[in-house]
Order: sequence, then structure tokens, then C-alpha cells
Amino acid sequence: MSSISNYAKGSIYNADPNKGAPTGMESIQKMNPVILNSYFTDTNGATCSRALYCNVAGNVNMEWADGTTSILTLVAGTTYPFKVYRILTSGTTATGISWGY
Repeated sequence: MSSISNYAKGSIYNADPNKGAPTGMESIQKMNPVILNSYFTDTNGATCSRALYCNVAGNVNMEWADGTTSILTLVAGTTYPFKVYRILTSGTTATGISWGY
């Protein structure tokens, strides 16, 4: 398992307020299902998610916005403030994963 410091890698609370981007979880507008091994995309050209959610708890192998990967255990029904490029099949046991943006 990854150390707790990996949570900071995807924190949307560290967003640059000078760029006009939303900086908190309250601004998440959509949640779409994750297709494993596919990169995140949205209609506004964003390249990583702003949140992650799963319906069934388990491990999630994720590629962070900084290009590193780690496996974290996620609790079902919790929205995490993670900036993630993609969810990898290998090592992922959680299901019903969605990303928010």
C-alpha cells in the first residue's frame, strides 16, 4: 500500500486560484464511469479527473497527474479529491469506479 503522502498528489485543494479553476469538491459537476486503462477526458479538454468515487470498496491502481502510479484502498461511497489520468486494470479490485470533473 502507498503511504498517506500519496493522497496529496491528487489533492484538488492545491489548485492555483489564479487560473480561475474551481478549487473545492463542491464544484464537481459530473461523475462518469471509468473505463479501465483509458485516459480521462472531458468535453472541456481537461486531461485528469478532479475526483474519484467507487461503489464497491477495494484496491485501485491509479496513474496520478504527475505520472506516478500507486495502489490505494478506497472505501465504497466516498468521493476522493484525486487528480488522476487513468485507472489501471492490474491491481484494481474496486468496482463501480467513476471520476468527477
